[in-house]
Amino acid sequence: MQQLQKKRSAALFAVIRLRTVLLLLSVVAAAIAVPLYAVWRQVYITTTSIACRELNDSLSVLNREIQRQRLISERLSDNGRIETIARSSLGLEYPSSERIMIVSPAAPVRRPSIFDNEFFAILKRSITRDKS
Repeated sequence: MQQLQKKRSAALFAVIRLRTVLLLLSVVAAAIAVPLYAVWRQVYITTTSIACRELNDSLSVLNREIQRQRLISERLSDNGRIETIARSSLGLEYPSSERIMIVSPAAPVRRPSIFDNEFFAILKRSITRDKS
């Protein structure tokens, strides 16, 4: 009987020791994991803010480039500049009134419609209440 009690107390002691070891391991794991998570979070925030700053810098550079290109485009598309180039380089002049010809636009080409069929024409007139 005493031997059985010793075995039970030894088994109980082993279980208690295992539970204690597991509890200590989980406490140590938590003690390591919480600061590591805090450091990881701070590193993530820092790298994200650096990337955001770099993107903002490149955005401002691109906006300046867009403004520069617009100014160049406006300068190059100035009517006076184009007329000067046309007169000096190409030898072009405004046409005299005798050289101007008015061309009337061509009559629009009528495409066949599904209402060209007599049945559809009657249906269209009944829907639109057209008397013609």
